[in-house]
Amino acid sequence: MQNDPFRRAVASHQAGNLKQAQRLYQKILRSTPGHAPALNLLGTVELQLGNYAAAESVIRKAVRLTPQSDSTHYNLGIVLRALRRLDEALECYDRALAINKNDAEIWNTRGSVLKDLKRFNEAIASFKQALTIKPDFLAALHNCANAYQALDLLDEALTTCDKAISVNPGFAEAWSNRGLILQKLGRSDEALSSFDNALEIEPRHVPALNGRGHLLFMLDRFPEALSCLDKALSADPSNPDTLSNRGAALQGLRRIEEAQASFERALAVDPGHANAHWNEALLRLALGDFRPGWMNYEWRWKKEDRQPTPRDFSQPVWNGSQPIGGKTILLHAEQGLGDTLQFCRYIPVVAQLGAKIALEIPRPLKRLLSQLESMASIVVAGEPLPPFDYHCPLLSLPLAFKTEPETIPVGVPYLKSDPQIASSQQNRIPEIPRLRVGLAWSGNPKQITNRRRSIALDRLAPLLSLTGIRFVSLQTDVPAEDANLLRGVPCFTHIGPDLGDFAEVAAIVAQLDLIITVDTSFAHLAGALGKPVWILLSYAPDWRWMYDREDSPWYPTARLFRQPAIGDWESVVDHVKRELTTMAERYRP
Repeated sequence: MQNDPFRRAVASHQAGNLKQAQRLYQKILRSTPGHAPALNLLGTVELQLGNYAAAESVIRKAVRLTPQSDSTHYNLGIVLRALRRLDEALECYDRALAINKNDAEIWNTRGSVLKDLKRFNEAIASFKQALTIKPDFLAALHNCANAYQALDLLDEALTTCDKAISVNPGFAEAWSNRGLILQKLGRSDEALSSFDNALEIEPRHVPALNGRGHLLFMLDRFPEALSCLDKALSADPSNPDTLSNRGAALQGLRRIEEAQASFERALAVDPGHANAHWNEALLRLALGDFRPGWMNYEWRWKKEDRQPTPRDFSQPVWNGSQPIGGKTILLHAEQGLGDTLQFCRYIPVVAQLGAKIALEIPRPLKRLLSQLESMASIVVAGEPLPPFDYHCPLLSLPLAFKTEPETIPVGVPYLKSDPQIASSQQNRIPEIPRLRVGLAWSGNPKQITNRRRSIALDRLAPLLSLTGIRFVSLQTDVPAEDANLLRGVPCFTHIGPDLGDFAEVAAIVAQLDLIITVDTSFAHLAGALGKPVWILLSYAPDWRWMYDREDSPWYPTARLFRQPAIGDWESVVDHVKRELTTMAERYRP
């Protein structure tokens, strides 16, 4: 009979009547203070009610009374994890496993804490231990897939996610997670299908709506993206991820004020939301509002995708305020080749402060950038670094120098072709008395945004049919269908695949009269060399090309040709054709 009050308390607890269960457990403990099961379960109730301090106090009493109970150590770990005291929580789970190493739930929860601590390899080992005990443990499979994804082990993540779905095909969260993994793998159509499966199971599943909306944005399907994100927002009006992604979709539609309002709402909910700060940076920079733009651009190091990856140096980051005269500063590339070409213009500006400069860059740029003056050393990424006192990523230099559109260093050209290399490339282009135009129509196909910036070669047919022009392809990789099309183009020279690095590309560009390119590294190279360059831009281009202007404050020799509507390359090509025809007339013998 003495167990009846405890049974009633447990029954209330199991029925979800938490307040009643709390009163009944407390009543038991007033008469029997050493009732360890009541202490343990009261702690669980307090945790469920959000009374973390009370939960910790009660469960610690249970631990002292029953130190060999794995469940009390486990529950204390849950409380400490809720309090974000993760190292202490991990110790609790280890004590629980020392008592009972065959509990899959403890291994799984321990792995989750390790994942919270960003100790992903250890987390995976813990999840695998749980799955050894219980192979169809859905939560452990899902968690393990997430840990693989955090390590960018996407194939392993996808395989594990598929196992979770095989255990429970109705698990919407796994389908949504699978969509995210497939998106990172560049398998966009499959990713959309996975998001759709998640939403068929659970139409208001916010992560799936969010993931699908973000992917549609990346694919330039802005109206569809906005519709999807609006559904996510109706399900969870204060979700900062949704608000941030929605702002990006609105920006893609050029609804600027609404985009800014959406970012502001996201940051009001979560002032530390890195993606919202990042998206707002892109908007500010595109508007020419550089001061807040550069400041928010620093949030790139804290974004969810962790791209670019922050460098773990013991030396401090130079932010422009520290005197660096006589000091060595490491300037390092962090993003694409085009970014490095654009921002290496700051190297002479840093040198004017009296610093010795060590430069770390991708290998394809080494010979070209070795010509820059004022550098103490130049190394390829991955090679041993020289000693240095400070470091600064190249794209943080505009913030350090408080750059405004009017103060961009534009000493163009700031790069030049090496005469010896130029001599070796001299005979690559036929010597004929006509306009010589370099052509690039696609960026890196592995980048999901490549669809946005690239143009199908057959859409450039109106240009290729013009007479009086020698076209020179700068493309490194040309698909078979493009190669077949080019065979029928008269006065066309294809040399891109034979070029070894950007020093050789620069030597070819130096021989040309004009470069026509989409938003690729060739645009930056031509601009840095001071060559006339016409850049073909999508309706929602990268921030550096800004809005509603035909020129660029970054490159005085650049001319911008913009889509007037989403996907309207025809208008762009027509405009370029008219201008190119006029230009070719001046070159006729």
